[in-house]
Amino acid sequence: MENEVVIRTAFFLSVFVLIIFWELLAPCRPLTTSKTTRWISNLGITFLNPLLVRFLFPVLAVGMAVMAHESGWGLLNILELPYAPAVVIGVAVLDLIIYLQHVIFIRFLSYGGCIWCIMQTWTLRFS
Repeated sequence: MENEVVIRTAFFLSVFVLIIFWELLAPCRPLTTSKTTRWISNLGITFLNPLLVRFLFPVLAVGMAVMAHESGWGLLNILELPYAPAVVIGVAVLDLIIYLQHVIFIRFLSYGGCIWCIMQTWTLRFS
């Protein structure tokens, strides 16, 4: 989607402005710190969190993979396959798992799936 960044930014700013007005008009409790300091801290967390997640989680995943390899954990380490077949099997199994997640979501969590039917039955029965 070409305008995704614009739409996300507009929604963020809209909700942020709404919260600012809400807090100014109806504060829940007396202030212990200044609003400016608190808002700057919260905005810093808001912008820092996605950056840390995008850079830290890949590093953690690679670190865990290295630790598993060095410790001999996992089926491919137990089988002691050569590097090339182990990579092919690892990628194929990972893709299969992602495909199965997709199938499970479509079959059981979508509007045509089983869980939707159960929820509709319960809604009709208890309403």
